[in-house]
Amino acid sequence: MKIISQMPRKVSIISMLCMVLFSCSIWSMDKKNEDVDLSKYIIAVGTYNDITVWNLESKLLQTIWTSKSEPLQLFNTDTMIDGTLSFCPLARHIAGAFHENRKDDEGYGIDDYVIKVFDESGKVFKRFMLSSNKQAIPASFDSSGGMLMMGSLDLPPVIHMKFFRIGEKSYIIASVDTIIKVFSLEKGLLYSFDNEKYVRGLAVVKTKDGIIVAAAGEDGVRVYTIGGSRAKEIIRLKHREVKAVDISLDGKYIVSGGGKMVKVWDLKKGRLIHTYTTSANVLSIAYSPVPDQLGDFFVAGLENGNVGVFWVSKPYSHEILQVYEAEISFVLCTPDGKYIVVGSEYGDAIVVIKNKKDIIKQFNISKIRSLAIKPFVKKEEKEKDPDLQERVGYLRDQLEILGELQKEREEILQALEALQGDRKKVSFQQYQKKLQDQEVERKLQELEQRARRWKEKFREESVFYREKKK
Repeated sequence: MKIISQMPRKVSIISMLCMVLFSCSIWSMDKKNEDVDLSKYIIAVGTYNDITVWNLESKLLQTIWTSKSEPLQLFNTDTMIDGTLSFCPLARHIAGAFHENRKDDEGYGIDDYVIKVFDESGKVFKRFMLSSNKQAIPASFDSSGGMLMMGSLDLPPVIHMKFFRIGEKSYIIASVDTIIKVFSLEKGLLYSFDNEKYVRGLAVVKTKDGIIVAAAGEDGVRVYTIGGSRAKEIIRLKHREVKAVDISLDGKYIVSGGGKMVKVWDLKKGRLIHTYTTSANVLSIAYSPVPDQLGDFFVAGLENGNVGVFWVSKPYSHEILQVYEAEISFVLCTPDGKYIVVGSEYGDAIVVIKNKKDIIKQFNISKIRSLAIKPFVKKEEKEKDPDLQERVGYLRDQLEILGELQKEREEILQALEALQGDRKKVSFQQYQKKLQDQEVERKLQELEQRARRWKEKFREESVFYREKKK
């Protein structure tokens, strides 16, 4: 009986200890979650109707823009283009690309594609024109004012846009179909260049070697360096049907996603390092600005609602997280690399992931069209005057142009020398032919003289025999 009576006590004591330990662990987890401060992470969300600014605690901080377009409105519309939100690296402005539609005096619709830069108060600080297209035919209406036929027959352009900085000055790089344009917030459009292929993704990073731009397209990734007056293509990375691209903060690695494949490239060596196969098509990709304990990593959003986490230094180490049942349209890393922020155009929610596996926050926002995260402004070492850097970049470009012209000049001189050699050769051949013709002429003259002599001699002998016969 004593044993029986003691057993429940032991069980109860053990169960109490387990409960205490369990409650302590829960308390510690709650305490740990309480210590997580998500309020310092700021995101901008673009929807069909507005652009809003939130912190990751799901608190609405500001509404930057609200569409004034009404349903079924044909003209004077103002809609945001998908995937074009970007924070200024100095955290002072937010920019996005917009489609504006208006009607001219002849009834033709004019499609304007513009970049709007908003200041901290939400006012339009700058406005840059990307392209403007006149519709092929005028819109027609019935007697009651209802539209019978729209005027536009063209597909809208594919637009991507990113901010970058040089010193204390901000710049924007934007692509319109195959054309890439570089803007200064102070001076407007600086220059543009042709990528030859439609740009499906755009990434830009500032390194000690300059500004590096990666443009994703159907034939792979084209990488450029941009300077004061022009862009220079430095390498092409082959990867079919690329839809997403990003660059490491030091410019050493480029990651590209297309189809069911993710590739990691060593930019300096120009070679492929790793290839990962995914469970679905890759739609978005983001390289973490800060490595974790395993090293550099990046994340990829997939079409089946999964998020892949990949480490550059460990080619076979990756994790797949199920986040949505809908496709992952946008995936971002926080500036310190601690959290992953995920958005879907069809998932109607922003999801925050910790430790690359735990969903710690989720708040509903429907019809997400763009997602951007605000960078932490670092107190960088005092750089040279940006204007001076621009002039130095311009001079470097001019020196490169002069070098290329010098090479072309040398090639032209070599071609001229070869041509002169050919002319001399031709002249010598003509001279030889002339000598041969003169030799033939001389021999003919000799033969004619010999023939005349033989003729005269024959005549003399003929006369001699006639006289002798008589």
